[in-house]
Amino acid sequence: MKKLLILFCILSVGKGVAQTSITNSGGAKINIGAGVDVKTHNVTNVGAGSSITNDGDLYLKGNFNQVTGATYAGGASSWLWFEGTSGQTISSDATIDVARLKVDNAAGVQLAQNLAISTDLTLVQGDLDLNGKNADLGATGTLSEDRTNNHLVTDNTALSDAVQGGGILFTSNVTNASAEIRGTGLGITHTGTAGDDYAVTVTRKHYKGAVASGGGHGIERIYQISGTPTVPTTLRIDYATDEIAGAGTPADFVLFRWQSGIGWKQGADAGSGFVHGTSDVASRFVTATGITAFSHWTIGSSVTPLPITLLGLKGRRVEGLNGDLAEEVRLSWETASEVNNKGFEIQVSDNAQTFKTIHFVEGRGNTTTIQSYSHTTINPNDGYYRLRQVDFDGTFSYSPIVFVEGIENLKVYPNPSNGKFTIALGKTSGVSSAYLLNTQGVEVWRGNLPTEKTTVDVSLPAGMYFLHTAVAGKAKVTKVVVER
Repeated sequence: MKKLLILFCILSVGKGVAQTSITNSGGAKINIGAGVDVKTHNVTNVGAGSSITNDGDLYLKGNFNQVTGATYAGGASSWLWFEGTSGQTISSDATIDVARLKVDNAAGVQLAQNLAISTDLTLVQGDLDLNGKNADLGATGTLSEDRTNNHLVTDNTALSDAVQGGGILFTSNVTNASAEIRGTGLGITHTGTAGDDYAVTVTRKHYKGAVASGGGHGIERIYQISGTPTVPTTLRIDYATDEIAGAGTPADFVLFRWQSGIGWKQGADAGSGFVHGTSDVASRFVTATGITAFSHWTIGSSVTPLPITLLGLKGRRVEGLNGDLAEEVRLSWETASEVNNKGFEIQVSDNAQTFKTIHFVEGRGNTTTIQSYSHTTINPNDGYYRLRQVDFDGTFSYSPIVFVEGIENLKVYPNPSNGKFTIALGKTSGVSSAYLLNTQGVEVWRGNLPTEKTTVDVSLPAGMYFLHTAVAGKAKVTKVVVER
C-alpha cells in the first residue's frame, strides 16, 4: 500500500485536504518519493532554484502555478493528478515537463502554458482545454481520451481555419501493422513490408475543418501530417460525438485532404490522390486508402462537401508617381472555389480589436475555379485589415488579419533652406514636439508643433542639422540643411 502524505504549512500527516496548499519559494526543494501520495489544494512554485521533484503522485484540488524560473520534474512513473470539482488551471512561465498527467475533474482543466508529456496524458472526467497552448507527446507520450463519454482534448481559442489554437504534437514511425498512433485518434498503416516504414510528424488541431460557408463543416479536429508515404497507405480518423456538430450525417462521412492552392478534396475528386474507405458509424471512425501524399486531414460529408476557404489575404501600400509610398492601400486575396458566396466585407482597425466595414466586394456565388479579388482604399496611417466573408444565407467567417504600415506624414521644406523652413505634419491630432541638434549634438532649437504646418525661423550657421520630432507617439529624425 502506498504511503499517504498530506501537506499543511509543513509536511505532516493529517486531515483537511481541501484547505491545504503548497507554496514553494526562495530556492527551496520539495522531493516526493516513489510510492508517496501528496494530496493538496493549490501548488505555487516560484523563484529561481525552487523545485518540485515528483517520483510519486501529486493530487490537486486547485491550480498548479509555476513562475520566475522555478521547475517541476516528474519521474517516469509519477502522476500529476487534477481531481477538483471546479475548473482548474496549469500555468507556468516556461514549458512544464510532465511524465504522466491525469484530468479527473468533470469541470475540466485549462492550460496557460505548453506541456511536454513523456508517458501518459489521461482524461477520466472532463476535458483538457489547450487554451491556445500545445501538449507535446514527442515520440513516447500516449493520449488516453474517453471518446465514448466525450472527455476530450479541446481548445476554446480554436474558432476557425484562420484561428487554429493549440495542438497535440507527436511523432511516429508508420508500419504495416494497423494501429491507432498512441491514442491520438489517428491511424496510419502502409501496405508494404518492414523495409518500407517511414516517419511522420503530426499536429492535431481542434478547430473546425471549415467554417460555416454554405458547403458544410468538418469535424472539430484536423491532423496536420508531415512526411512522405513510401508506399500506398491507409489512414483512419476516429471521432467523438461532441466533435461532429454541423458536420453532416455520419453515414455520409468521408476523409478530406487539403491540397495547396486548390482546397479541401475528398477521394471522389479528380486528382485527390486517395480513394474513399468506409464510414463506420457504430464505432465512429472513417478510413481512406491509396494515400500517396500527406497534408491536412479531417472528416466531412460527401453530400455537403467542405467549402473552400480563403487562400490568403495580402495588403501592401501603393507606390506613388515619385517612387514614394502613397496613401492608398492595396488589398488582394484569392479563393480556390466558392459555395453560396455573397461577398466580402473589407474591415479596418487601428488597434486590431475594434473593426469597421469600409467596403463590400461581390462574391462569385458558386465556382470551382480559383478566383482573384482586389480593392484599393485610402489610409495614410497604420491599419489592420480583415475580410468578413458572407454567404447568401447570412452565415459568415473572418479571414486572418493583415497589417499595413502607415506612411511618413512629416515633411520639411524647403530643404536646404536659409534657416527658415516649414514642418508639415499632414493630418494629426494633439500637440507634437520637435528639437534641432547640430552635428556636435548640441540643441540649437526646441519648440511645439501645434498645427499641421509650423514655420521655424532660426539664425544658424550653414551646415547640417538633425530635426528630432515626436508625432502621434512616433519618433523620427530628419536631416535639415542650412545654406547661406
